[in-house]
Amino acid sequence: MLLPSCGLKRPWVRYIARTDALYRKNTLFPRPAGHARVPSMLRVFFRILGRRGLTALILLAVALAGGFYLGKGRVVQVPDGDTLVVLTDGGNFTRVRLYGVDCPESRQRDGPEAVEFSRNLVFLQPVTLKVMDTDQYDRAVALVRLADGRTLNEELVRAGHAWVYRRYCDAPFCAAWLDLERAARKQRLGLWRDKNPQPPWQWRRAHPR
Repeated sequence: MLLPSCGLKRPWVRYIARTDALYRKNTLFPRPAGHARVPSMLRVFFRILGRRGLTALILLAVALAGGFYLGKGRVVQVPDGDTLVVLTDGGNFTRVRLYGVDCPESRQRDGPEAVEFSRNLVFLQPVTLKVMDTDQYDRAVALVRLADGRTLNEELVRAGHAWVYRRYCDAPFCAAWLDLERAARKQRLGLWRDKNPQPPWQWRRAHPR
């Protein structure tokens, strides 16, 4: 079952309305005292919170519990090496930021190579998302698992097309990713062909949006 993304209508409101209508129609079972007020209050709550706020609230709550699988989908766009647009099996477009890694920006040196690497692995391919968090741009921060079991996040580090994002990568497997980064640097793979490549977080500070 897919959890809601920002493009999904409010299934809770539809469910509540449907349940309330069944109560009104069914004369065999009396309505519990005070029941009529509960759907109305929830409808007001969801209306005030809105789709984006509700989605962010749910993502934050479950991310604090250790992440969850948003579901399966197909990658339809690769704007950056570490950013994807996924069309979920439910028909919703979800913008995804890869968890724990940071690729050179597309306008930065080695950025196009990172984009091409990600595109070759996932463009128009089925993926499974494990959402770990949401970022300031309302993107789902996720592990992106390929059909063969590999993780795009890890493969980018292994091939030398991404740094481990030490500021945000705090899961147990991040230590193994750091080993992969050191190995790629030693072999001078990808961006490590340069002796001192500029980390993308420094590049972003020098080139604000």
